[in-house]
This record gives sequence, C-alpha cells and structure tokens, in this order.
Amino acid sequence: DDDDLWLAGKLRRQVEVRVAVLQTKAGNPLREAFEALGIAVPDLGITTLRQPSAYWKVRRAVAGAAPDVVHTHLEFANVLGTLAARRAGVPCVATLHTIESPAPGSRDWLRFVAQSLVLRRWCTRVIAVSERARTHYLAVGRLRPQTTITVYNGVDLRRFDQKPPETQRDVRRELKIPDTAPVIAVVAVQRDPSGMLRASARFWLPTPGQPVDVTDVMEHIRELSR
Repeated sequence: DDDDLWLAGKLRRQVEVRVAVLQTKAGNPLREAFEALGIAVPDLGITTLRQPSAYWKVRRAVAGAAPDVVHTHLEFANVLGTLAARRAGVPCVATLHTIESPAPGSRDWLRFVAQSLVLRRWCTRVIAVSERARTHYLAVGRLRPQTTITVYNGVDLRRFDQKPPETQRDVRRELKIPDTAPVIAVVAVQRDPSGMLRASARFWLPTPGQPVDVTDVMEHIRELSR
C-alpha cells in the first residue's frame, strides 16, 4: 500500500528493499511507483493457498532475495511468506490490517485458521494496526500476546491543515454538507459502507445504544457515486 511505498523510499537509502506480489488485483496501481524507485515488483501468480506451486514459488522468491527479514501483508502472504521465511532461517513480520470473523466451516474460516496457526507458531512478530484488531486476534486467532503488538496506522495531517478555510467551505458546499456537520473520511477498499456508517454514528449519538438508521445516508452516497 502507500505506507509500504513511502517506507521503501526511505529504507532504500540504508538497506536493499525487495518486493514481490502473490497476485495482481486492480492492475497493481503501485507497481509503477515502486519501479520508479528502482524496485522491481515480480508477480508470483498465486491465486489460491491450495495451488500446488504456491509455497515453492514464495520459497524461491525468498531464497533468491536472501533477506535479513521478511515482511508480509494479507492472508496468503502471511501464510506462505512466514513458512518460507522459517525455511530460510530468517525472522518474519506479518501485518494484520483487518478484523476477520468468518463463519465456522466456510472456506474463509479455513484460511483464517491456517493463517492463525502459522502466525501463532512460526511468525517472529505480528503487527496489528489497532488495539481492537490485536485483542481480536489474541482471542479468536489465539495468537501469542508476547509476539503480537499494535502499531497504529499513521497519517500526517499537517498537509491538510494548509488548505485555507474558504477552500474547505467550497468543498462542503459542492458536496452539500452543512458547515457544522461532522465529517468522517474513510480510506478503504470500496465496499458496502453501511457497517462503517453505523460504527461512525456512535461517536455523536445522544443516546448510547440507540439504533442507527443509515438509509438516508446510503441513498445520498449512491446519488454522489452516480
């Protein structure tokens, strides 16, 4: 993601950074940015964890890079990368970005169980991007508390403070947002936002536990997206 790109740009002055993706989604929009830094981004062509060649592809990629540490993101990479790093005898750090609670017995649940087992037994450090995510994976995934830590996602807000007040007012008017209305910005993969809206509404609900009706807001979002 963008954080990885920023970190890679900083780190390459002191260490050699290697990047590999297990598969390409949405055209891999950051590939060109990484390549502009002189960092190749090979696609290993792994579509499922059950793919017979999946582990061997990741193992060869790790062995070829001869890394001092392996850092993985997302489910497939967390499983295959951790196993490959263990085989190579180097530390592995895995980052958990989301909170997953798949239905028992489903394919998602089987992948969740596999990831939890691998991270619990063989990952050197697991990074959760929020304390809520950490407690979730300690409880549901039974990860080890001594190796699972919280490192919050960081956004430098100073660049947004440079916008003059009149620009902020113009944006609100363009989006038909009242001047005094609270605004919550979300950066995420595009999906049904109703859950996020219900959670966000709890920040200013006058009565704790009050049901949240997001029908009007959802309709407004649909109108804006047309």
